[in-house]
Amino acid sequence: MTEDGNVLALSAVRAMASTAQIRRLIFDDRTGLPLDLGRAHRLAPGYLRTAAFAGHTTCAWSGGCDVPVSQCEADHITEFSHGGETKATNLQPLCSTHNRAKYRRSNGKNPTGGAEGGAHGGSGTEATEPEPDNDNVSTG
Repeated sequence: MTEDGNVLALSAVRAMASTAQIRRLIFDDRTGLPLDLGRAHRLAPGYLRTAAFAGHTTCAWSGGCDVPVSQCEADHITEFSHGGETKATNLQPLCSTHNRAKYRRSNGKNPTGGAEGGAHGGSGTEATEPEPDNDNVSTG
């Protein structure tokens, strides 16, 4: 089936197979919405953020952070750039400050070193309040 719902003949599928992109989608039985977008998309749509953020009330930074979930970004626990998938179990709410701090650490841009922060990514105690910047860095 194509992305717009057209059913293809098996002969057409075989002819396109060598150049086709295959995408795995896992759907929520109750809502019919995808819960796992694999590597097809980096940015999490609203419904996937809602599923991933369930149980959180604030930023998931393990050092503690009071920024409410409504002001957090969907952070890939295993970064998209390192093979992480866009699915509810690989997303956590991080405020923009802590999302940038985690990104810098995992990419060797933190001069003090340390582990990644977040609920699933290290202690986060080395720099719980990093200085904000205006770099417009796309994190993942």
